[in-house]
Amino acid sequence: MKKVFAFLFLLFLFSLATGCGNGKSGVVLKVTTDTPGITPVSKPLQVAAKATGDEASDFPDHFLTPTSFTIAFNSFKLFKTDTTTTTGTTGSTASTYTVFDLGTTGGTAAGRPIIISLTTGQPQEVKENTSTPSQGTYDHVEYGIRYFEITIPLCDSNNACEDRRLRVYLTGDPDPDLNNFTPTPGAILISRSRNGTDFSWVSQAVGLPDSLTNFPVTGGAPTDPYLMPNSQFTELGAITSTFTRTISPALEIKGKPDKEFVFTLNFDLTDLFFFDNTDELNTGAIDPGPDFHFNALVPSTNIDTSRDGKILFGCTNPTPTICRADFWPGIPPAAVTVTEQERN
Repeated sequence: MKKVFAFLFLLFLFSLATGCGNGKSGVVLKVTTDTPGITPVSKPLQVAAKATGDEASDFPDHFLTPTSFTIAFNSFKLFKTDTTTTTGTTGSTASTYTVFDLGTTGGTAAGRPIIISLTTGQPQEVKENTSTPSQGTYDHVEYGIRYFEITIPLCDSNNACEDRRLRVYLTGDPDPDLNNFTPTPGAILISRSRNGTDFSWVSQAVGLPDSLTNFPVTGGAPTDPYLMPNSQFTELGAITSTFTRTISPALEIKGKPDKEFVFTLNFDLTDLFFFDNTDELNTGAIDPGPDFHFNALVPSTNIDTSRDGKILFGCTNPTPTICRADFWPGIPPAAVTVTEQERN
């Protein structure tokens, strides 16, 4: 009996030394959106940092909120505050905690990213890492994206609309879900069918809707693929797949934490798609408002009816601004929140 009590006493001392919650920490990434009307792309859809327009004097800028948003994650990391100035600037690349990192394939067959389709008001778990983050102050996160996808309505001259998927890859990693299709970073791809994955490139010279039949991704890219402009990538001013968000207030993790830290990215999808509304200034306007449509399904043989989505079609010289009927999605801003929970 004395040996039993001695063993229990030693076990009690060990628990005090190590902390009762040791081994029960970790980090979870979740994503959500508070933007109304966002549903998974696999369900029936409505017809119906926001993008910034071209602010040119050619056509009025208009914006749409998508009915779905899908994001393909490649990585998520936490960074500690680092006040060292060995290179003359504050840096933190050495003090990281990696929740997950699928890496890059450099043009070879790629592994599948973690794909999440958002639903308004419903946080979804992306990935959990059950290893305990080290002690310190963490002041920002970094996440990598392979591609993002929205659903928007494309409309004809009668304002009859069809939901189409618009996808933008931000890396050149082949997509295993599209027969290892190799994308061009920043290129805008649009589905040829309602909510399908039969994507086509968009040519600047050909525009919409003709690009949908002329340049399927299975048949090769045009010589002038239409890319998201650098103005939409506010952090670097260039196409990038990596994004940084500040943790405010900074997260202080002490030794031997006994709970998991839940990081939630809340994406604002309001007015995420921009288009030049060419019909608003057209004397024979088919779409006078107030509910303006993206009339990109109007045949290119009838550009006098609508130039929506035509980009440079019919221009003898691309210099005049009236020839540019632009459109593009923006990069949605994400707010970061941190909570704690018991680990299952």
